Amino acid sequence: MNGSDVIRWRVLHRLKQSALAEILGVSQATVSKWESGVSSPSTAMQHRLSDVMTGVHEGRLAIELACLAPQQQIKTLVRGTSVQLLGLSAGFKQLWPETSELLGKNIRDLLVNEAAAYCNEGDYLREAVAGEILMVTGVSNRLLGVGDAVDASQRVRWHAIVRRIDGELIHEMIYEACEPDTATGFEKILRRSDVTSGFK
Repeated sequence: MNGSDVIRWRVLHRLKQSALAEILGVSQATVSKWESGVSSPSTAMQHRLSDVMTGVHEGRLAIELACLAPQQQIKTLVRGTSVQLLGLSAGFKQLWPETSELLGKNIRDLLVNEAAAYCNEGDYLREAVAGEILMVTGVSNRLLGVGDAVDASQRVRWHAIVRRIDGELIHEMIYEACEPDTATGFEKILRRSDVTSGFK
C-alpha cells in the first residue's frame, strides 16, 4: 500500500485527512506525509490502516456498544484521543446516572486525577495510540470533574483496556470497588513488550 492508495480510498469514501487521522490516532500532518510519500507508516500502523481501508472490523463497535448497554458490570467505552464517551453499562448508569448526559461528548477536558494524568502528562496516551500500551490499572477517588462532591476516602480501581475496534482507538474502562485506604495512582501499566517478550 502506498500514499496514492490511501488518497484514492479516502476520496472514494469521502473522508478528510483529519477524520482518518482521528480514526488512527495520529496527526493530520502524519497522514499528509504518508500520502505525499515523505514518510511511511510503521508496520503496526500499516496493519491498522489496512483494517480501516478493507473494513475488516466494520460494525464491531456497534456490536460492542449493544452488548455493553445491559451489563450490570460497571463499564464504559471511550473513543480516541479526544476521549469521546461512547457507551455506558447499566451498572455504571445506576451508580452515576448524571454521566448519561455526557454520552457522545468529548470529555478529555473534564478528566481529573489519574485519568487526566494518563491523557495529558507523559507519553501514556501517545504509547496507547502507537499500540504499545495494552492496559492501565489505577486507583482513583474521582476520574471526572462533574457531579456531586466525592468523599476523598472513596476509592475505585479501574482498568483501561486499550483496543482497536473498527480501526479506532477505544478504551474499555472497567471499574471495581476497592478498600478506602488503597493508595491512589497508577498500579500497573501493561505494555506489548511485557506480553510478547515471552514469545521470542
